[in-house]
Amino acid sequence: MKTFLAITAVMLLVLLAMNTNIGINSWLLLIEKENYIPHESNIFHFRPTVMNTGSGDWWIYGEDDKYYYYFFGGGKYNSLIKEEARKIDGFSPIDVETWPVLEIKQK
Repeated sequence: MKTFLAITAVMLLVLLAMNTNIGINSWLLLIEKENYIPHESNIFHFRPTVMNTGSGDWWIYGEDDKYYYYFFGGGKYNSLIKEEARKIDGFSPIDVETWPVLEIKQK
């Protein structure tokens, strides 16, 4: 009975972790060398919104409480303050073609 309770507790913790930003981000950082959390964000708040559909498991678009992010690959990304994005006609957080020209940052 103790073993069953221990296994159940571990499974619940794993399920809980995988449904939170920290759990998802930790997993992605462990399994994919190309993946990272932008400097402006952190493992607790960053949320991938669009993932690569190819062979790698890294984010293409992401967000946190303050920023939207776009990942170019090779460690290069853009960040855009959400408050500024609200002022842009036709802006879509998952379509970089609607973003203004921004400085490309290096991880």
